[in-house]
Parts: sequence; structure tokens; C-alpha cells
Amino acid sequence: MSGISLKFGPVTTLGPSSIPAPSATVCPGTQDVRLHGFSLVNNRGNTPVTGLTVALGNGNAISTLYIESDDKSWKSPIIPGPGASSSVTFSGLSLPVSNAITNYSVVASYKQAQSAPPGFTDTSALVTQIVTANTWIGTDRSDGPVTLTNTRPDPGATWSAISVGESSINLSWSIGTPGNSVLVVRYPDQTGTILPVDGQIYTPGDTI
Repeated sequence: MSGISLKFGPVTTLGPSSIPAPSATVCPGTQDVRLHGFSLVNNRGNTPVTGLTVALGNGNAISTLYIESDDKSWKSPIIPGPGASSSVTFSGLSLPVSNAITNYSVVASYKQAQSAPPGFTDTSALVTQIVTANTWIGTDRSDGPVTLTNTRPDPGATWSAISVGESSINLSWSIGTPGNSVLVVRYPDQTGTILPVDGQIYTPGDTI
């Protein structure tokens, strides 16, 4: 009797996270949003993943990205968003991988209102390639999406009568759309360009 003995080398498998990232809605300037989940596992050994490529849907809405293990024990350096490109590459990493499945997340921070796309923008991520000394197999799966809402009230606030005295100015305005609030920003001169962060609550006297 004869037979064949098969030996398999070390393999790293890429797959979807067991805890997918949920759909969500965020406003401009929102930080540290879990955009996507994926998983890694080795058939044997602890060979790490040293790089990966992430395809992004509407990545022009994203300011920065990083990778983090779901148990918060490992985090990659933060890299800029892709701009006009459709993907980003993380390199020089050492993502821990063992023979137990490890869930990771792609975490995004979003651009401020003045630089983000207007309207409603669905963003998503998908790991398309990993770099490891092992042979790698598997396929990721999309989550979400996370929708960036960058809209202005219509109608917005409008100025009413303004009276100027020797030591004070009385301001008056109409809110416009019911339920909206108004924030008045005073600049030291007419060259101020810093804008309030959408979604952040300010109190009188705060510095922006």
C-alpha cells in the first residue's frame, strides 16, 4: 500500500470580524469612529502581519485612520486619509497574530465641515491585502456604512437689528429652522479663519 503525506506550511487567514462595525451617522470633525472590523488568524505560530492595504469608499471625507485590536491592546500609528485616492497602505507594522482569531478595527476621524464633502456621504473600508512572512488566504467583508452628514440648516439664522454703543454691541437674530441653536464667535480682528467644530458644545468664554 502506498500513500501521500501532505504537509502544509504556515498560513495566515484574513476574514471578517466576529463583531462587524455597525452603520452609524456622524457629523464633521467626529473623532475615533469604528469604521470597519476584520480578523486575522494563523494555522500555527505567532508570525505577525507587517502591512495591509485598506480600500475606502468615499475616503475623501476621512481625515486620519489607524488600526486597533478590539481588546485595545495594540494600536498602529495614525496615518492621513487617502485624499483623492481610493485606498491607504499601512506598513512597518507588527500586528500580533496567533492560532486564535483576533479581531481588529479600522478607526477613522472625519474632516471638518469646511473641508468635508457636502451633503450625506457614505464611507466604508475593506482590507484587500496583507503582508506577512506566511502564505496568506481569505477574504474580508464590508461593514457599515458610516454616513458623514455635512449639511446646513435651511433656512439658516439671519441677522435682525444690530445696535452699536460706546462700549457694547447689541446683537439680534432669527434662528431660522426650529430646533437649531446659534453660536456667535468673536475674532480679535477681521482675519480670523478658525471655525467651531460641528457637534461640539461650547459655553460663553470658550476659546476655539
